[in-house]
Amino acid sequence: MATYNSAQAGDWNADATWTEAGHPNTNDDVAIIAHAVDYNIGESAITWGNITLNSGGTLVFPTTSSSDLVFNATGILTINSGGKIACASVGTPLGTAYKLNFHWPQGAAARNALILNDGGEIAIFGNPDFYGSEKYVDLDSDWTTGQVVYVTGDFSSKWQAGQKFWIHRNYQYSGYLTDADIFTIASVGTYDSGNDRTPITISEEAPGVTYAAVYEGFQSQLIMVSRNVELADPGSSWDVGGYNTYTENIRFNNNQAGGNNLIDIRDAIFRGWERGVYGGYNFVGTNIIFLNNNFGFYTSHIIKGSMDFISTRTALRGTNNFDIVGNITNSWDAFYIDYGNKIEGNIIGCNAGLRGYAVKMEGNIVSCSRCVTEAYDGTMVGDIIGSTYGIASTKGFSLIGGIKDCSIVAADSPVKVRVNGDLSGNSNDLIIVETTRKRSFVLEGSTLEGANRQPVRIYQNAGNWLPAVSGDAHFQTPPSGNSWVLEAIPNSYCDDSYCNQLELSPLNEMALDTVSGSQTLTFKIYPVGWTTALNQNDVVLEVRYLDSASGITRTTIVNSTATYANGAWRDLSVTFNPLQSGIVYFQVYFRTYESGCYMLIDPEPVIS
Repeated sequence: MATYNSAQAGDWNADATWTEAGHPNTNDDVAIIAHAVDYNIGESAITWGNITLNSGGTLVFPTTSSSDLVFNATGILTINSGGKIACASVGTPLGTAYKLNFHWPQGAAARNALILNDGGEIAIFGNPDFYGSEKYVDLDSDWTTGQVVYVTGDFSSKWQAGQKFWIHRNYQYSGYLTDADIFTIASVGTYDSGNDRTPITISEEAPGVTYAAVYEGFQSQLIMVSRNVELADPGSSWDVGGYNTYTENIRFNNNQAGGNNLIDIRDAIFRGWERGVYGGYNFVGTNIIFLNNNFGFYTSHIIKGSMDFISTRTALRGTNNFDIVGNITNSWDAFYIDYGNKIEGNIIGCNAGLRGYAVKMEGNIVSCSRCVTEAYDGTMVGDIIGSTYGIASTKGFSLIGGIKDCSIVAADSPVKVRVNGDLSGNSNDLIIVETTRKRSFVLEGSTLEGANRQPVRIYQNAGNWLPAVSGDAHFQTPPSGNSWVLEAIPNSYCDDSYCNQLELSPLNEMALDTVSGSQTLTFKIYPVGWTTALNQNDVVLEVRYLDSASGITRTTIVNSTATYANGAWRDLSVTFNPLQSGIVYFQVYFRTYESGCYMLIDPEPVIS
């Protein structure tokens, strides 16, 4: 082993480039670079010791030949302030016939195998044409038998033998390590223009399971995994689930402001890391694959780009302001202890999907165990499909989309959750674990299947509000002519003495825009089965209104003493006198329980 310091710009294998006699060419040699050095030794099998790039030091890789930069079991690539590693450019990426490999075999102890310090720079541009430019390809038809899979479109000259793709079985969740596979292409067949599809033959044995092209409206896709730039442990697994044995990290300490972004990696794969990217700010990545990493990004911030996380135990942990286009697949956790992250893509085959604070997603969650879990103040636009739990242990979350073919729509006491979408094919629409906490689960503009219709709203420890429509056992046509009514079914905790009344709208109080002057608000209610007629202590309509012409003080008034007998629609009314025009707030409370008894309410109030 020898240490070499650069003396001037030049080729790696030119003696004149180095201060010492000769040039690095033996296993375990160390290089310290402060000039522009061209790495011109190609696919060398030499395993280097440490390589350090100091200010003014640039290690440049060719674009018209392949290169291997391989380290020994303790070797580290360090890029200090003013140092840089570079391959190609945006307009001239690495040629499609060539590969650039950065390889670190696993050592006896954990290490940061690549360290990018503040002010260091990485600019590496792989070639999207290497994998056919299209990283997502539709599965054309169900793959049920044999070694041939059909994909939509013409890939006869795009995909090549030796490349690898990921595919999910696209049915209800059974296991995040078992529901998807990665296959190697043996050959690409002739394009069938009549059916607009291309046959792909795999090298592995026929899988013996079905891969569904469409599941509950979700189109299955293949994800092309291969890239011609690789940062990896060369011995790491390509199989789904092979992420548990790694100890090395890629460590980014780059804290540059957004306008001084010094990390730009395109069309590359990170494979076989404990932490694919550890730390760092302002990472920009394009068409990146993270495969079989224990963590994809760990405590990283302000990350942008297009990235797919495949079989990464936790894709994002402790990350902030992460904005990506891509998929997260076959992970234990897609997100964990994260804040302000955004993903435009799908989460497929994971144990836990959206998890963290203020997470935003546009895409579908498919075949997961717990799709939205421990997610707080987040939003998702898309469908939850084929999962065990749709929403669990979540607070302040909004789903604009449906929940389909799941075992349980909601569980473990979700709080302040809204769903606007259809529920269909679910074994149990809603199962809420009761606690003494105040909660609410609200469906808005949603369609529920008749036999599985479950609570529209679940509040506190007091009971449920359910929708009832024509054909249901308890339905009564309301005075408003609505096609549905709300059915209040209290439980034994529904008792004013426990302050556990059943509330019609605890998330955001119901409101009306009214004019000043005396007026009456009326709900129509229909009690059923009560031994004693309901009265003011049992069912309450409360209105809060402005009680002066100029002030903002609100006065609360409730319905006057009345009784509400069984078996007909009754008026639940309150008269109030706002002294200025504006918003008045109102609320309906139900405060009593008797076994087998319930109350219907017309959802359309009248103000007169």
